[in-house]
Amino acid sequence: MRSDMDERDDDSLHAAFQALLVARPEPPLPGVVDAAVTGGRRIRRRRVVLAAAGTLAVVACTVTVATTLSGSDAGRGPRPVAPAATPPATPGPTTAAPEDGRAQPADGTATDGGAAGQDPTDGAEPAHTP
Repeated sequence: MRSDMDERDDDSLHAAFQALLVARPEPPLPGVVDAAVTGGRRIRRRRVVLAAAGTLAVVACTVTVATTLSGSDAGRGPRPVAPAATPPATPGPTTAAPEDGRAQPADGTATDGGAAGQDPTDGAEPAHTP
């Protein structure tokens, strides 16, 4: 019960679809295995990038905490202070020991107190300590 008009419309529609298929061929479908391999590589790459980013973040946090803690302790700790009233004891230069074994000062004064009335700094410059 179809009319001729319906058949012509169907034929013309069929011809139009054939013309489209010939003009632009259908792209080939990728294989299932190829798609799975490509997807697996993408997932692996994403995991490696995320692991590297996480490692860098942990290292950055560790360095920041370490420098912050060591920097704050350095400024707060007690600092040693040298006593102001007591000069440091520095031995004076001596000459070679005589035969009796006692060392003599370089300026020739005796160490047994024979020059007790004489000022030890008389004529000599005081030693400068760094």
